[in-house]
This record gives sequence, structure tokens and C-alpha cells, in this order.
Amino acid sequence: MESPLETLSITRCLLSNADMSYLSQCPSIHMLKHLDLSGVTFLNLDNLLLRSLLERLTATLQILILKDCMIMDFQISALLPALSQCTQLIEVNFLKNFLSVASIRKLLQHTAKLTLLTRELYPAPDEVYDDFGDVHPDRFSQLCSELMETLRGIRQPKEDLPMLLFPPLFKEADTQRRKKIIKALVTDWPYPCLPSGFLMNNPNLEIYQAMLDGVDTWLRRRFRPRGQKLRVVDLRNVCHDFWEVWTGRKSVEPSAETWSERQGVKGLSRPTLRRHLKIVTELQLPQDEQQALLLQWAEKRRGSLQLCCVKLTIGTLPFYKVRGVLKFLQPEFIKELELNTVCNLSTLAHFVPYISKMSHLHKVMVIRIFRGSITTAMEDKWITKIMSVFSKLSCLQHLSLDDVYFVNDHMKLLLRCLKTPLESLSISLCQFSQSDLDSFAQWTHCQLKHLYLRGVILSDLNFLPLKFFLESVACTLKTLKLKDCRMKDPDLRVLLPALSQCSQLTSINFYDNDFSIDVLKELLHHTANLVQLTKELYPAPKEVYNHLGYINVEEFSQCCAELKNTIVTERQFTSICFGSSACYDCGKRYIFELETTLCDC
Repeated sequence: MESPLETLSITRCLLSNADMSYLSQCPSIHMLKHLDLSGVTFLNLDNLLLRSLLERLTATLQILILKDCMIMDFQISALLPALSQCTQLIEVNFLKNFLSVASIRKLLQHTAKLTLLTRELYPAPDEVYDDFGDVHPDRFSQLCSELMETLRGIRQPKEDLPMLLFPPLFKEADTQRRKKIIKALVTDWPYPCLPSGFLMNNPNLEIYQAMLDGVDTWLRRRFRPRGQKLRVVDLRNVCHDFWEVWTGRKSVEPSAETWSERQGVKGLSRPTLRRHLKIVTELQLPQDEQQALLLQWAEKRRGSLQLCCVKLTIGTLPFYKVRGVLKFLQPEFIKELELNTVCNLSTLAHFVPYISKMSHLHKVMVIRIFRGSITTAMEDKWITKIMSVFSKLSCLQHLSLDDVYFVNDHMKLLLRCLKTPLESLSISLCQFSQSDLDSFAQWTHCQLKHLYLRGVILSDLNFLPLKFFLESVACTLKTLKLKDCRMKDPDLRVLLPALSQCSQLTSINFYDNDFSIDVLKELLHHTANLVQLTKELYPAPKEVYNHLGYINVEEFSQCCAELKNTIVTERQFTSICFGSSACYDCGKRYIFELETTLCDC
């Protein structure tokens, strides 16, 4: 070879001292930039030969890969003087070699002046392995922490820290309550996303403040050092695949995609989304100490960051205290809203202007709304205003109304206001009129997957509209819960033909209804072709109760066994339970699955 080489890769080969001697003197390598000797065993080679090779390349070498070369402490010591002179190095890889903590510390000290290094991969120290070759987690964390102290002492600025050390050191610093280390790591975080929400599992206000202080330092920098890619700080208490990468459980590199781009927030341009650092969180009002600190901190820095609240839960607070937070938050980022305010109708109406701006809401839950002292005319005005907000939620997929009094006689208005097909509708503890039930049959363009009616009183109503509705969603419905709706035998018989057509059903729940054993057998017969069913909850037949409403245990076991045998002759099943009403004394049910389970009395 007469022309100079830029890249030389010799992997998984057996080299002799003569080979290494020729390589170190070869005239074609004096301009070499990339040297990969992965899998070449150096255990029996002369250490001075590799050192001589590196000394020839000090002015040009940019990438050095000595992975899985069986390099030991005495060999790395011989290489260090030459390695420290390779001033153009941007990447080194020493993985899968046998080095002690002391040797790795020396290695880090000798690379301290290599200011171009952006990627460094080192093996775990020998001391972290037990006699069987398994990693000892506590020892691993402890030694990483010690290496961190070494790095902090010898390297300025801190962006020279190997990227792969950041996540384990961050977790260890949180465990040991090391505020200064937390701040330093956040300041120089090398990944696009910092998923720090796991801190919420063990709340500590000082650690939380240290993390925010680190973000502050990051924000104040006029120029970003090379290698710093932070775009999102995710404070949500959710699992992240990111944390699986550094443990070795996954080999996928952390994504460079921003949170906003993944979420696909419509109506916002990419330049707008990328203008500020994004703080992603979930808020619950009244807030705890950490959330109160976050809101105060974010409000002072609103010009340099975006606080992206994706889930907002509002509890029992006076509206004037909530209003300030609603004015500060950017409504387009809120995807889930839970109103558990235990308020009257007029107070709920005050939320309408703010909810109408939450254009990307996917899930809404409203809990415990009572009438209050208002006239009928004012009541109609408020209800119309509240219902109208649903017409502005074009992304709504999941709606839950729990103990909301004004549902009665207003289902038709509600369903008419929905502009997009829902995936799930849940209504609990509400009174239904016939017109409410009729409105289901008139609900067009519906592709519902989950229908939950719990504690919705349906006694004495005509069930034909509900039958027509079930037929219209037979191809999409996966979950059906008609629990504690005071249904009787004639009501269920109306639904059976439609129910048998719901071929996608995976779960049904008819607990706490008043059915005889005969109609339950008919129900089991009509579900025989529903092969997707994996969870079935049926009420105990009314024949098992005495005149005072208490269970006759022997009759319960006998009837449920008879019903189970009916199923066995019809089809296979995955999970099926027959449950009594709640016991008057202990509140628990008698359950028959494979055998009878009594309540706690």
C-alpha cells in the first residue's frame, strides 16, 4: 500500500509481535484517523509495540477502538503516556477489557486534556463483578459515584464526562441526596431529554430545587457547549425506555426526537416548538410543595421556557385560586383534564372559557357536580353553556361523567355536541330518563370501543334504543359495563340479540343487576360465539337471596356451579366470575370463580 490510510480495521484476528512491529512501522499509517482493533487479543503481545503505534498517530488519530482486547491493568499503564498525546481524539472505546477502578481512574486522568473527546466508552471496573461474573448493583453504583468524583476533580468543563455515565450517576446522586452533583449533571446533560420524573417516587424538596437550579444554569448560558442537546425536561412520574439503555437491558440509543414532535401538537409550527426548553409535567391542584415550587419557578422564567402540562387534575379549590394557574398554563398542551371540584353548576360554568381553549384534550373526566341554588331558567343557561364546550374539543376520545346531576334529560344535547367519535364513554351515579336512553339510538358516526354505565338507574325504561345502539357499534365495542343499573330479566332479553353480534367484546360486566338463573343461562348462550372474551363478570341469580336480601351460601354455590356448567357445554372461557351484591355487614361480595369465595363476615 503506497497511499496513506485514513481508516484501518482489524477485528477478531490473532496478531503476533511481528505483526504489531510491522504495523507500527508501516509508512501507510502516518495519516491514520480511525483505528479499530476490536477482538484482537493483546494479552501475550509486547505492550511497547502498541504504544509505539499510538505515538506515530498522535497528530491524526480521531477514533480509537480497543474493544474486547483482553487488556489488563499493566497493559493500560504502558499505553497511557502515548494516549494522552493523541490530541485529535474524539472517540475512545475500551469496553469489555479487564480494568480495575484504579486503572480506569488513571485512564480518565490521562485523557483529561483531550478536549475534543465527545464519546468515551469504558468497561465496568473488575471490582463490580462477583465470583460468578455477575454485576453487583450496589457496588456498581458506589464505584460509579467514586469515578464521578474523580471526573469532577480533573475535568473542566463537565461536558467532557462520558455520556453513558450521566444516567447512572444521576440516579445514584438522587439516592444519596447529592444536591451539587444533581445540579451539575442537569446543567451539562448530554441527551435531548432528561426524564427526571422518577424523583417523584421519593419526594425531596431540596433535590427538586437542585434540579431546577441546574436547569437555571443551562438557561443562563449564552452559548451551548458542543454535545449538549437538552430540549426537554420531563417531570412526569412515568416509565422511560431511556433508563433501560444505560443498564444494558436495551441497545437502542436515546432518541433525538423532541417531546413536542412526538406528541404531534397540531397548530404549532416547528420553529415555535423549538424556541424554548420544554418542561413537561402533570399538575394536581391543590398542588404539593414540589408543584408549587415548579409553578413559581416557571412563571418567573416564562420567556425562556415552555411549561407543558399534559395532564391537569383540579380538586376542591375555590375557583379564584385555580384561575391564576389556568391563565399561566398553555392550554394547547393539556391532553387530560380531571375536574373533581365537588362544585355547583355555576362554578363549573366558570371553567368553560378555559376548557374551550384546550384544543388538544383527549380525555375529560368530570366528577361530583350538584345543582346549587339557582332558578330553572338560569340552570338551563348554565347547562347549555357547559355542553357547548364539547363542540370545541375536536380531539376528544375519552369522556367520563361521575355523579354529575345535569346528565339527566340532557344526553341528547351532549351527544349532539360531540364532533369526533369517542373511544370510551363512562357515566356513573346518574339518573337517566327515557329521552336520555333514546339519544343513544340517534348517536350517529359512533365508533365506541368502551361503554361504562355504573349506578345509572335504567329501571322502567324501554331498552330498544340501547339495543339499536349496541348493534351500531357491534364491530368496534370491546368493553361493556352495565353495572348496578337495576336491570331486570325483560331488559336483558331485549339486549341479547344485539349483544351476540358484538364480536370484538373482550370484557363484560353485569354485576349488581336483578337477573334470574334462567335469563343468565340465556345470556351465556348468546355470548357463546364471542371468542374474544377474556373477562366476564355476572351477577349471582336472584334465587340465591332470602327475603331479607342475604345470601344462601349453599344455594349460591349450587346455582353458580350450574351456570358454569352451562358455559362449559357452550364454549371455552378465560376468566369468569359470578358475584353477589355487597354484603350488608362487611361490604364484600360472595364470589364464585372456580369455587365459592365467601365475604369477610
